[in-house]
Amino acid sequence: MCYNFTMKAYLTGHKFNILRAACLILLILFFQYVFFPLSIVYPSNCFHSTFVENLSVLSTVSGESGYFSFGPYISLEKGDYFLTLYGTNECSNTIMDIIYSDEDGQHTLYEGSYIPKQKISFSTPSAVENVEFRIFITEGNGAISFDEALLTPKTPISFRIIQLLLNLLFIALTFIACECIPKLSDQKGLLYVSRFLTFIVGLCCILIFWVHYFDLIGTSYDQLGLPHILEATRAEWGMLLINILIIGSIWLIFLAFFGNIALASAAEGILLTFLSLVSINFYINRGESFEFTQFLLARDAAKVLGGYDLHFPIACLKLLSVTCLFCFAFYRKPIWKKGIVWRIPLLAGSVFLLTFTFHHVDSFIHFFGEEPAFFSIDEYYRQKGLALGLMRTFPRGVDMPEDYSKEAVSNVLKSYNVSSADISDQELPDIIYIQCESLFFPELVTDPYWSEDPYEELWNAAESDDVSFGYFISPRCGGGTCDVEYEVLTGYRLSNTGGSPFREYIREDEPNLVRSLDALGYTTTAIHPNVGEFFGRNRIYRCLGFQNTYFKSDLDPSIPEEKINGWYTDKAAYRQLMIDYEQHDPAKPYFAHVVTTQNHGSYFETFDKYGITLNENANNTMPEDFENYLNAAKYSAESLLALTEYFKQVDHDVILVFWGDHAPAYIGLLGVNETLPETTVQEYFTPFYIWNNMGIEFPDKEVVAAYNVTPYVLDGCALSIDNYFDFLIDNPRDNITPSAYVVHGLGSYDTVITNPELLHDDWLLQYDRMFGKQYSME
Repeated sequence: MCYNFTMKAYLTGHKFNILRAACLILLILFFQYVFFPLSIVYPSNCFHSTFVENLSVLSTVSGESGYFSFGPYISLEKGDYFLTLYGTNECSNTIMDIIYSDEDGQHTLYEGSYIPKQKISFSTPSAVENVEFRIFITEGNGAISFDEALLTPKTPISFRIIQLLLNLLFIALTFIACECIPKLSDQKGLLYVSRFLTFIVGLCCILIFWVHYFDLIGTSYDQLGLPHILEATRAEWGMLLINILIIGSIWLIFLAFFGNIALASAAEGILLTFLSLVSINFYINRGESFEFTQFLLARDAAKVLGGYDLHFPIACLKLLSVTCLFCFAFYRKPIWKKGIVWRIPLLAGSVFLLTFTFHHVDSFIHFFGEEPAFFSIDEYYRQKGLALGLMRTFPRGVDMPEDYSKEAVSNVLKSYNVSSADISDQELPDIIYIQCESLFFPELVTDPYWSEDPYEELWNAAESDDVSFGYFISPRCGGGTCDVEYEVLTGYRLSNTGGSPFREYIREDEPNLVRSLDALGYTTTAIHPNVGEFFGRNRIYRCLGFQNTYFKSDLDPSIPEEKINGWYTDKAAYRQLMIDYEQHDPAKPYFAHVVTTQNHGSYFETFDKYGITLNENANNTMPEDFENYLNAAKYSAESLLALTEYFKQVDHDVILVFWGDHAPAYIGLLGVNETLPETTVQEYFTPFYIWNNMGIEFPDKEVVAAYNVTPYVLDGCALSIDNYFDFLIDNPRDNITPSAYVVHGLGSYDTVITNPELLHDDWLLQYDRMFGKQYSME
């Protein structure tokens, strides 16, 4: 029997279908304003700002009184744009300009006054980078503020027409898929045609929306949305294709499992929203991009969630809303018993597609010419999308270097003149490593509007001949303490393996600093005043070779239970160190690795021991918490100086090495400008302090990466412990941040590796020691 479809019958006889049509209309509105976004909002934390009240600024630019704000350092395609700045301006005279810089110097796109809410028009002559919106104060008094910038591209009428036609086409196809095509199943022989067409339309609609929107809300982009993909490069098209393969194959797996577009869409939407929330909160709280291997630490992270502020952005709510609309529009009764014939091949094919993409993602990236000189997950998220970024950090095992062999290892050692270490006549000093929880330099990433520098006493102590004080480059930001320990104790670069090698790859009899010192006769001790199960330290410390370990339950009963925010203070950890040091055999050299807990978030508990406060100009969303943190940081500095005084009284040669493990989880609330290169680099900087009573003057080194700390210390005290560390001493590696910058000093950095061959040879030796046959140790 012929199916006779009429709009009248549809509207009068199917109330459920009317609701479904309403969902389709709402869906189109989402596509209108999300698939083709009209503007991008840059909040104030994308800018470097000096907030002024009753104007009093120093001269920073010739001929002008001072800057107020500049940023956000974005990239724009060739075209015409509107810019609107929101805030207040009561100063008598200000200048607002838009500039960009290239190899030919600085170029001005616009110059005028800072008038809040005024729409400014400007054009870019070509694709430009590092675009700044700057505000200068030239004279006068009065309040001035800046909240956000709204950037809108001028859209040609022809493009609007194309946009309208695409939306109409989408309405028509979706309507047919939801209402007309399923009716074809009433016709003999057209059941599978109906299902196939519905599947194709549903897949296209979901991919168009999710690939674009999921990537947008999960990362921080300098792009203006998919309309510009029409002018995209081959590489950008390639990255879009890979993201489609990833998200599309996952949706196909759900479709094969549920046998229903609506349920598959619901599962995909929930999964993408969850991953987006994880990524966003990780980035906000820790200041660095999320890696899939962090899920391995989920149990440990759950124990400290109180130190993090959880966020649910409106973008994620939109994603869930669209998911619900898709589910309602494409709802059909699931086919549980029927359809096995097509569901099994679909499941197998989609799993194969995802697996194939996973195993060949590097080849795809190389094919499209997008692989950087060295891996940076931050760049993957910003330039290639959240889906590809997550896949790139998925645990994939460690590939053996193509040239790995006994001969290759031997040739590396010979080429660098590394021979077996002679340790017979060496003086063996006591070595104390102290990794201080969440201690960093906040003034490097935000304006120092506080009443006192918490590290002033450390800076003063650095003027002494027996002290060296500088900047430690951490491999992590906002968390990941165990990864910092890994780099310092092994000398290996975290980026060589990715993931969390402290948890994943450390094995019994692991070659590292501790075992090498143990072979020299050292007493080795690890102290961490938290539970031993955290990050699996009770097992890992044994694998590293520590003879003695002290965790929270092992602390000496005589130590006062002094805590801040529920965490043992640095002084409590140092007291256990002193007790263990006094009890060890004085005829044997001593090595201790102390990891403190005092400054771990959260910072809600009032701690105003030193009265450090923020002044009224501070740009901070949680000033009370930050004040508590600053006072705790000063307490850490004071405790370190007290520990130094203790070791000044001992009769043995002692070297004390102190560093902050990473910026606190609080860093995302400091108004940090993530688009400013200096901030991207310097958010990984923490205090680095070395004291000794041996008269050693450590060579000047303003910055030192975590993996370079042990070679630096061993070199300073002329201590040879094994071939690998001798190799590192004689061949210092670049100090590279996780954001893929090579740092030469404070404010001095670039993206060019000094010696790529050295990094390859270093990885060859590391692989040999960790995963290979240890030819280098023969």
